Amino acid sequence: MKNSLLAWFFILTVGLLVLSVEWWKVLAVISVALYAVTILWDAFMFKDEVYKSALQPLVVTSLMQGASFALIPFVAFDISISEGMLYAFGSGVICMIGYYLYFKSMDHDQDAVVTAVMWNLMIAFVPIIAYFTVEEQLERIQYIGIALIFAGALFASYNKARVDYRAVLQMLGAVILLSVAWVMTEHSFALLELEANESVFWSGLFARSFGCVTVGLVCLFKMITSSSERRDMKVLVRKYWKVFLAIELTQVVADSLASLATSAGDISVIVGIEGLMGGFTFFFSLLSVYFFKFVYIRPELSEEASRLYNDHLKHFGFKVVGIFLVVTGAYFTI
Repeated sequence: MKNSLLAWFFILTVGLLVLSVEWWKVLAVISVALYAVTILWDAFMFKDEVYKSALQPLVVTSLMQGASFALIPFVAFDISISEGMLYAFGSGVICMIGYYLYFKSMDHDQDAVVTAVMWNLMIAFVPIIAYFTVEEQLERIQYIGIALIFAGALFASYNKARVDYRAVLQMLGAVILLSVAWVMTEHSFALLELEANESVFWSGLFARSFGCVTVGLVCLFKMITSSSERRDMKVLVRKYWKVFLAIELTQVVADSLASLATSAGDISVIVGIEGLMGGFTFFFSLLSVYFFKFVYIRPELSEEASRLYNDHLKHFGFKVVGIFLVVTGAYFTI
């Protein structure tokens, strides 16, 4: 009961915080919540051995980034080749390579808690990369806030369980590449603005999505050349296409909101807000227990949701300290 109250306290506090901040920070918070949903679902899919290899979810994720192209007839954009567009395209390519390492990590160890810990390393990496590459500088109080969120995220995700260090190294590589990708995304929007691009956000978003889709097509071609991979992918799509559509559209919306926030704000602050990931994962794992038990009745998924939730319940004192630090850091940062 006390753990459920802690989860609801986290959500209420975050809700109160976002009511008093700029719109792009609100979008960043929403995108983090959506990312937490996708992380939980990835854990379910790998645990049930739905995915046979890391290439399968990568192909689905990268190709679904092309969903944003459906908006092309309705928005203004400029596809002229420029430095800003190349940075945006490159950020999409590097982002998908990072996601490949993330899926490899999940394939070896479906521990959403460890994933949340490693994901939060971006809070430390992005400000350092942004400072040395694009000379981004924040207020001192914001750096203090980012440090508090980072410390709180580690406390909140603390777990003494055995760790697969191969998965940790793969996740570390993923985090570094994703950090570089987000700094490149911010820089691409800045360059597009300097280049007087007619529509900075949409031009950058479509170029980034094209980079993601390019990686997906390359990986799809590799899978097609393998009869076993081709057969597994057909079965996967035929059996789970509704699930893929729902979760990957969630991923696309999260990426789009994060990109929109990046086009208007500081990437170090946006990634600092991602320190809320552990809290959202905690909250959604609680909701998923009841959802699969009473709404969409799937005993096997309810059991897996309970395992993920119980992982978050371990070391309650660390959770309390961690959430307090995250919320305090978020107040200083946003």
